[in-house]
Amino acid sequence: MMGFSEKKFLAFDTSKQKKELYKLLRLIEKKYYDFQSKEKFIREFNLCLEYLKNNRNTFFSNLEKISQNSTLREITAKIMKFNNEMNKNEKDSDFIIEKFDGENSHKIEKSQLIVILDNLRSAFNVGSIFRTAECSGIKKLFLSGYTPNPQNKKVKETSMGTYKFMDWDLITSTENKIKELKDLGYKIYGFETVDTAENLPEVKFTEKACFIFGNEALGIPKKILKECDVIVKIPVFGWKNSLNVGVSFAIGVYEYLKQYKGDN
Repeated sequence: MMGFSEKKFLAFDTSKQKKELYKLLRLIEKKYYDFQSKEKFIREFNLCLEYLKNNRNTFFSNLEKISQNSTLREITAKIMKFNNEMNKNEKDSDFIIEKFDGENSHKIEKSQLIVILDNLRSAFNVGSIFRTAECSGIKKLFLSGYTPNPQNKKVKETSMGTYKFMDWDLITSTENKIKELKDLGYKIYGFETVDTAENLPEVKFTEKACFIFGNEALGIPKKILKECDVIVKIPVFGWKNSLNVGVSFAIGVYEYLKQYKGDN
């Protein structure tokens, strides 16, 4: 892919030239802390721009060469220009630099909170929940029914590697798991937008708590809601009556942690 001669690079059509420049920018970002590799890819990017100096395409004429001292923010700004030009949408796994991940690993303290994801459909939602759960010190995730698990590539990518550090398991029956957890002294909280639900800020959680989140479109089945000790809803004030399940999860977990780890 790299090291094109001027003749070969100019033989590409405009779309291909943009793609190759974009690839170089992504390599510069990826290797930002590897100074030798970064220097090489910056030279190649600037050389390709030199090849295009007589090109009348407005997008190319507005591109500036990259300095060896360019900051990561400046590199990202260039990448976003290409994203807008090429109608590309990136995921977290495409651009987050994980250089400082793990620096808090020596002070991880798990909470008593367990979470059941009941028949979620979106691998992206599940991956996002894994990431929030790991960052928040959740004790365990149970993936019920057809909920995607970390064997799914999209779950792996969206979790940003956190699935490796989370205790999780597959279950076939949410009802059976609820019974087991109740026998162990857990109180069950179902997050759902029903009339009988209590507003989240007014709920006092027990420390040994299990949160249940249901299908993105269908919610938690009635037979499972009947087994919950408390049904919780997150107050919203717009036209839409509910939040994305990954967002709801984060808000619910934050409220739980505020009650039991508020001093930290």
